Amino acid sequence: MMQGLRRLGRAITGLPVVGVLILATRNYVLHQSANQAGSLAFSAVLAMFPLLLLLSAAAGFVGQPGDAAALAERILGYAPQLVRDVMQPVVQQVLAQRNEALLTVGLAVTLWTSSSGMQAVRSALNRSYGIDRGLPFWKARIKSTLFTVVVGSGLLLVFSSVIVMPRVWQFVVTNVAADGEEVIWLYDSVRYGAAYLTLVVL
Repeated sequence: MMQGLRRLGRAITGLPVVGVLILATRNYVLHQSANQAGSLAFSAVLAMFPLLLLLSAAAGFVGQPGDAAALAERILGYAPQLVRDVMQPVVQQVLAQRNEALLTVGLAVTLWTSSSGMQAVRSALNRSYGIDRGLPFWKARIKSTLFTVVVGSGLLLVFSSVIVMPRVWQFVVTNVAADGEEVIWLYDSVRYGAAYLTLVVL
């Protein structure tokens, strides 16, 4: 009887689709994937609060007040309704004044919460790959913080290039005496070169 059940179980798990589903379910339970996903979601929501304060405080120092308010409204549009209801009056108050201390605090807390999310990703990957003992807390925190700074700086450069590169390209076209074919060649070289460097860095 037991041997028959074992053979039946092996036959079921040997099926292409069923075997994959059973293995995925088993690993989902053993690796506590629900807890890891909850930790990542909590870190992401928690990082929204200081990030919105940081962007609101930084927007008070650059651009026009209307542009800063529009930026804050757009960012709040991506936040959950509960976060939006809580942060809306705070963001409006921050936009109404320039506060360097709030900018510094927002930067520090944003870095800490973002690195906590990065650490949650590291913990999930360690558990997925069966690494029982990771780095000490202080080493893991330093690595996560440095990685967060590098990734954040890279994302900032990538997003700012959307604004900066058209102006740079216009300057090059205006000041470099070249015919149409040379301009197209230069444009393709810069575009594909930038794409290659981005892929190498990633």
